[in-house]
Amino acid sequence: MREIEFIILHCSDTPSTMDIGVEEIRNWHTWPAWKPKTNTWYYKGKHYSSRKEIPGIPPTARGNGWNDVGYHYIIRRDGTVERGREDAVIGAHCGGHNSKSIGVCLVGRGHYTPAQMEALKTISKSLLRKYRGAILRGHYEFDKSKSCPMFDVLDFAYNLYDDAVV
Repeated sequence: MREIEFIILHCSDTPSTMDIGVEEIRNWHTWPAWKPKTNTWYYKGKHYSSRKEIPGIPPTARGNGWNDVGYHYIIRRDGTVERGREDAVIGAHCGGHNSKSIGVCLVGRGHYTPAQMEALKTISKSLLRKYRGAILRGHYEFDKSKSCPMFDVLDFAYNLYDDAVV
């Protein structure tokens, strides 16, 4: 088992009318990405000179070209927690901190449903129990250009630690 120092909270930065989940976010993360500096398409670790060389992808699809969804958990608008990457697999959600963190993404842009917040409390407590000594943080704490998950994570986490570590 890898050493986990942080559980990092994110948001999908999508309107509250968009009810998406792991499959949609996986597509965004894995579909090919255009790399203007090299004038190539990047897809699952390889560069292609033409978009037509990449099989099985819708012609207009653009993404990051990663191997999988970057998060370990995605919390849908109805509070359903969907599995992204397995915990043992390094995520792709917070540059420079992926190897020692778990990524949790709330679907939306700051106006989360009560069901989402309840699910976030539950998954956070579970992860804090599983990874003793891990610290709950917001993505904004690692990357000043980010604001997700768009709430004060320290305030949210304040009451979770006592319950999670007993």
